[in-house]
Amino acid sequence: MRSIGERLDWIREQKEMSLEELGQYLGYGQAKTAARQVMSRILNNHRNLTLEDLSKLQSGGVDLNWLINGVGEIKELGEESTEKFATYHFYDGAEHVETLKIPEFKYPEIINMQSDEIYAVRIKTEMMSPTIKVNETVNAVKVDSIKHDGIYILIDEIDGEEVMSVRRFFINLDRSSYQVIHDNPSYPDTEISKETLEKNRLILRVFSIMQTIVKI
Repeated sequence: MRSIGERLDWIREQKEMSLEELGQYLGYGQAKTAARQVMSRILNNHRNLTLEDLSKLQSGGVDLNWLINGVGEIKELGEESTEKFATYHFYDGAEHVETLKIPEFKYPEIINMQSDEIYAVRIKTEMMSPTIKVNETVNAVKVDSIKHDGIYILIDEIDGEEVMSVRRFFINLDRSSYQVIHDNPSYPDTEISKETLEKNRLILRVFSIMQTIVKI
């Protein structure tokens, strides 16, 4: 959707509104020109939305940043949403790149989605090689604490710098500490306490590695 008209038309379709109904919602159709004609010109980018139009759309739940610039959260008219959305947080290593709202997948089991809020993180360390190679991207979900064995990504701030690590965690019998193992034998195994772990800014549980397509 490259233009304001296309994005507004997408909103109209999601709400199952006709051109006439959308025009009337914005207050058109009371003069000589029919509401559908005004909307047709706006959707085809032959006429600009007025400040009153934008104010009305914003009060109905539309993110004007997304409508005008194509950046931000996708919103629909009205208070109730008829479309479900998923939130994707993209990280390049420890650096947050972007957060997007997109329509949920119809078949989330295909990529093993475990939440409607997913973190896609590009791995920039060899800690888990060859299981997860450098520059591969994984899907993960945020957790408050580690309650199950598995592969986890930790992101924390150390001396003012964002630092990322990815390791396997195994819960010790005392439930207050963890055995931390790297698939890359060059990295030594360690033990970490639950108290120390929970000081991390972000803890993500990895549930899949994204398939990459190599250009040929």
